[in-house]
Amino acid sequence: MAKSKPSGAMRPDIKAIAARAERAKPPRVTATAAERAAEARRNAADEKRLRAALSRFTDAAALERIARERVTSDLARAKAAHRRAIAASSGRAKWLASHAVPASVLAPADGADQFIVDTALWMRAWPNTGALRDFSTGPGDNWGKYRLEVDGDILEGSDEARLSVYSLWQNTRDVPVTVRTATRINVNAHVAAHADARYFMGWMVAGASVDATLRARFTVSPLWLQNTELVVAEESVGSVSARGGFLGGDDDTAIFTSVFLDGTLTLTVPPGRFLMFETSLVTGWEIDSGNLRVDAESGAFLVDVPFWIVTIVG
Repeated sequence: MAKSKPSGAMRPDIKAIAARAERAKPPRVTATAAERAAEARRNAADEKRLRAALSRFTDAAALERIARERVTSDLARAKAAHRRAIAASSGRAKWLASHAVPASVLAPADGADQFIVDTALWMRAWPNTGALRDFSTGPGDNWGKYRLEVDGDILEGSDEARLSVYSLWQNTRDVPVTVRTATRINVNAHVAAHADARYFMGWMVAGASVDATLRARFTVSPLWLQNTELVVAEESVGSVSARGGFLGGDDDTAIFTSVFLDGTLTLTVPPGRFLMFETSLVTGWEIDSGNLRVDAESGAFLVDVPFWIVTIVG
């Protein structure tokens, strides 16, 4: 198995290419400040009327006090779960390392038509750059410390964010080749969702909710084609779902997994042309009053992509 080293043609500027691709995507539609203010006023007025009605036959203040105490205790419980996950992160990192199948097994050394790319050229958090707290790139050692924090309400709609690791492969032969591609991504993280307490409003309308799914995604871009991104493999790695109502609600999960993404799509690469690889941890969510936290930064938490494999099949 040979290591891939671009030669001849000038190496493409993957930062510029990835940024252009991101700008070309349709903009997210969000509520205006006036719409948010109107929704807040409507909810406050409805809750005031409901509290007044309930006060005629029950102690509304006592009920709300119980709910607020429950929210405080739930928050303390969620923080304790986060601390336990951080404390366990080192052991989980060792488990991942011991169970990871090396590239040399997946692409044997005597495979003349198999190439390994083991060094990332760039790493980026989309759309929020600041979510990538630290990173490193090197042969077989491409990792990022990542923290995503999202607060939302019913006016936000669904959305997603991702941590992406990029690299390149060049066809250095003087004839076109047909290839399949693969990659591995290791994820060690803690994910928590909190759906707000709606108190008395939770008896009238659907409760607050937070739903989120984390996926490993492998995207290949043939750079001789304009604005072409092909998702060749994707796999779920974890999810959380919290429901609010009168008391609020929480959900959390620890993710420690090593995912081999084997692209089923074959591509014919002309001589001298490049493929750009993007291996991502993608977080998609829908929030109706609550928040989502993805911690791949604390302790031994991180996301790493040790290699990409290119196999010539024709």
